[in-house]
Amino acid sequence: MHKGEQYLCSSFASGADGYLLKEDSDTELLPAIARVRQGELYISPNLAGEFPEDVIASCSRRGDGFGEILTPREKQILQLVAEGVTSRDIADKLDISKRTVEHHRANMMKKLNIKRVADLIKYAIGRGLSDTPPE
Repeated sequence: MHKGEQYLCSSFASGADGYLLKEDSDTELLPAIARVRQGELYISPNLAGEFPEDVIASCSRRGDGFGEILTPREKQILQLVAEGVTSRDIADKLDISKRTVEHHRANMMKKLNIKRVADLIKYAIGRGLSDTPPE
């Protein structure tokens, strides 16, 4: 895995409970699995010192399932996207432009390291943002 904060946050926001680096030794794997099985987050010792605790906490998926990675507006748009509402209808409902909706969606996908809108919808449904899959 990569060391960047974006990758760390994206991993936890997507549901990971642990984060190892490619250069970690294989002896790190079993302790990581044990900690995760106990309900704890695990972060590579080679990475833990690079980020303050508040950054790691804000990236974790605990809380509302999104950490602090998505803005309230992005969460609002994500919920509507997951319900199958079109960009035009989202724009009308929120009194913003269609282009702004598309910009928010692109930002969410970048933050969450998601490549397809279908995966963005699955992500939202998996976190309870919508009970109704899109039509």
